[in-house]
Amino acid sequence: MRQLALWKHIVAYVTLGLLCGWYQFIILVTPILGFFAWRGSYFCGSVLAIGVTLTFSPLSHKPWFPFTRLFIWKIWREYFEFDYEASVKLETGKKYIFFEFPHGIFPMGQFLSSSIVEDAFPDRMICGTAANVVFMFPIMRQIMAWIGTHTASRKSIKSIFSKKYDAAIIPGGIAEMYSVNDTTEGI
Repeated sequence: MRQLALWKHIVAYVTLGLLCGWYQFIILVTPILGFFAWRGSYFCGSVLAIGVTLTFSPLSHKPWFPFTRLFIWKIWREYFEFDYEASVKLETGKKYIFFEFPHGIFPMGQFLSSSIVEDAFPDRMICGTAANVVFMFPIMRQIMAWIGTHTASRKSIKSIFSKKYDAAIIPGGIAEMYSVNDTTEGI
């Protein structure tokens, strides 16, 4: 295992914990915010209103390159020892569908790959797809849209192609998440 500085480990633990645990946090905090908002707390009511707005605001699903260049992606890639090799040349003018696996409980490899697309395939953009449920949680839905992720549907893939992008799909999906065990990540 590659040695990381202690501060990088701490940053990785905290940020990945927030990223992967965001769903549970929202489920726990929303009723509490609702209770205190009902009791007259303007602060809790404001936070709840912001959360509802973020949940239902429209998303562009257009990759935001300054976001994928943030330092946190490099720390996450180092933490997971994520590396890539792009020895394939893609033909100009053709559309490609990339299949990524395994899915895992949280598809971290596929998530991290969005931060290296510019380096691996210059002049191309590969947009991932995700289950609809991912886009029901505030903050996470914005993050996924900022890396160009669309819902996993035929209509979304056609939309990706119409924007002159390529698509990435994790074919195992939700079913493959449950085939992960403590010794292997593959099927």
